[in-house]
Amino acid sequence: MMENPHDIREMNKIGLETYLEEYEFPDLEILLQSAIENLYIEAGKAEKEFKEAYKKEAGGEYYETPYILDEIFSIENRLLSIYEMIIINDYKEFELILKRLLKASLDFDEKDFRSFENLKPIFKSKGIIFSDLKNYNDINDLRKVNNYIKHSNNEEIPDTLKQIIEFRKADKLNFIDLKKFHQRIKDLRYNFIFDLKEKIFSHLYHYDENRINGVAVRMVKRMDSKQIDLLIKKLKELK
Repeated sequence: MMENPHDIREMNKIGLETYLEEYEFPDLEILLQSAIENLYIEAGKAEKEFKEAYKKEAGGEYYETPYILDEIFSIENRLLSIYEMIIINDYKEFELILKRLLKASLDFDEKDFRSFENLKPIFKSKGIIFSDLKNYNDINDLRKVNNYIKHSNNEEIPDTLKQIIEFRKADKLNFIDLKKFHQRIKDLRYNFIFDLKEKIFSHLYHYDENRINGVAVRMVKRMDSKQIDLLIKKLKELK
């Protein structure tokens, strides 16, 4: 027995409406909180030790300040590595959820997801302007920072990254700026994903007169009269 297309449509609509409703992006910063706090404690101790050593050296007493500075630098590098991992994870989790949404709603083939940018023409064909989605610019910034971390070897920050508020005054990445960026950007991913979900829902299920007229015109251009009559008959049977 053939399944009722109306029942299938309603089930699919409900499925898409509720999809990812209770999803929460895992926050690697929270999972690594204990390690981060311990490094902050170590940094505080080293900075205090450096101040005391500097006073002794200013008074003519020898002290190993260069070694203390090396320790502070080492701690800061470890914190930088942690926040680089956090940013990479932020973008990876975003990509995974984006792929899940596209596969679930549009039968999207994962091989078509070559890059974030190559999705623009795909969505344009469905009447969705990718760059108009909520927080698109912020998500694109996340993509840029992710790519920079993965491929730059921490060279001087390019002008494209200096346009991002957290990095405007920075020459190189540091853990403080990355922390601020992560904390600002992490929840904006929800805005993008759920706005995209709404746009996909509209593409799949909202048909006003103009859109129906467009579908009809396209069919007329492809079908002869007999085929059109058969299509009308089938539509009436399924109605």
